[in-house]
Amino acid sequence: MPLTNTLETARRLESLGFSHQQAQGVAELFEVTAQDARRDLATRGDLELVRREIAELRTEIKAELDGLRTEINAEIGGLRTIVNAEIGGLRTEIKSDLVGLRAEFRDELRKQMLWFFTVLTALLGIAVAVI
Repeated sequence: MPLTNTLETARRLESLGFSHQQAQGVAELFEVTAQDARRDLATRGDLELVRREIAELRTEIKAELDGLRTEINAEIGGLRTIVNAEIGGLRTEIKSDLVGLRAEFRDELRKQMLWFFTVLTALLGIAVAVI
């Protein structure tokens, strides 16, 4: 089906000074160009199809992102559990080390006090003996 009225176009061109042969050639060229352009133009149906495809892709991407978000949150939760367990272990270890250090400190303090009082007693004994 022709897109342009080739005969009408040729008559107009002839009225503008084109020869009959030139007018017919240009009119046919217009028709061929219009047909080529029509093949390249998107129809409303084509546009609607593209819109539906975009909507489907948007839905797929959203679903993938939601899935990734869920996976990432699960990974973060797992890492949080591991970190909290490690922190709890370190707290227990530090508390245990502190209890051990306190016990060592008390033992060393007792030894030092025993030595001090032993030396003090010896010095008093010498002082009493000298007096």
